[in-house]
Amino acid sequence: HMKIVSYAEGFVYMTRAFQLGGDDDAPSNLKSAIVRFEDGISSFQNNKSALRMCATCLLQLTMEYRREMKNAKDNKHLIAKLTAASKHANDRAVELMLRAIRVDPNDAQSLRLYANYLESSGKLDLAEEHYLLALEADPTYTSAMHEYAMLLDQKGEHSAAAAFLVRRS
Repeated sequence: HMKIVSYAEGFVYMTRAFQLGGDDDAPSNLKSAIVRFEDGISSFQNNKSALRMCATCLLQLTMEYRREMKNAKDNKHLIAKLTAASKHANDRAVELMLRAIRVDPNDAQSLRLYANYLESSGKLDLAEEHYLLALEADPTYTSAMHEYAMLLDQKGEHSAAAAFLVRRS
């Protein structure tokens, strides 16, 4: 079974990173969380919770790298290094999110996480599809409901967003 200590340590580092949000120690805590979750995943490849948490940390690390790139200004070497690290973290996050969905195609949390990623990547139609899958899997999933309505609004479908929220309340 999954190494429970690694999973617990990963959760602690992840919590620290999200509490620090943008602090200089956040990337270090995210990297530590990722190492612990990856260790846990290596012993139990189909733990959707660990897959999701590791993907979440990788996506956050990608944002931290992008923030660092903005601060790097004209340091081309540092920007190139951060760009490569960001791409690697992003690609690994996508791999883990898709694996979590393969493990359980009806896991609303994994579907919502992937929908968030797709939306932030500008793939709004695919994001909409995954929000709907998440809501099909769990019709009471409030976060997915609100994010789906916000996506509809973002796509200019204001009345559809409002009607969706009215129907769900």
